[in-house]
Amino acid sequence: MPNIYKIEKKVKELNATCNFKPTPGEAEEVHMNFKESLEERIIRLQEKGVLNMNTKIHVKLSGDSTNIGKRLTVENVTYCPESFVVN
Repeated sequence: MPNIYKIEKKVKELNATCNFKPTPGEAEEVHMNFKESLEERIIRLQEKGVLNMNTKIHVKLSGDSTNIGKRLTVENVTYCPESFVVN
């Protein structure tokens, strides 16, 4: 089992790859900007040659809620861009 220091270091590395921002208000939460995240994903797909100007994007959304404590729930929302070539 790795020690706490190595786990914390890995968590910080993984968090640095995501653009998390504090949620406005008094909630102790973070969020990612959907538009920015989707734009970054589209750019990566264009660089790989998957997308071009004649490609139509469909975005599949999914979400769920998880109870992780007596009065604490986490809302998870995910998305998956799918591309289709327009003729």
